[in-house]
Amino acid sequence: MEDIETGSAEVLQKFTLTFNRKDRKAGYEKYTAVAGSKVTAGDADVSKRARVLRGGEVLHDGRLVSLKSFKQEVKTIKKGNECGIIINGFGDYQPGDVIWFFEVVPRRIGLYDSPDVAAADSE
Repeated sequence: MEDIETGSAEVLQKFTLTFNRKDRKAGYEKYTAVAGSKVTAGDADVSKRARVLRGGEVLHDGRLVSLKSFKQEVKTIKKGNECGIIINGFGDYQPGDVIWFFEVVPRRIGLYDSPDVAAADSE
């Protein structure tokens, strides 16, 4: 499997939202941390996975739960726009953190790959 980067965002500020019972039934916690971010490369897509980096070190790897633009739920945000990002199971955002959006695709085995690489990819 191989990770293909589709975009990245920089965290500008952390917000905390309070959700009502109806939203909590949909999977949100009562108090949920939101990363107020600006997309710096590519695009942010709610169907992709996200990785939170601080100082080049990976803090969390998970699925995007929500992507908001001006209080409206959206599916994608293009480069240069600001948005609110909620990642499943993570809330310790700090200004300067980088959120890396990626998709996992199966790696194709090439003609010149060694058998060891092919065996490792099939696991």
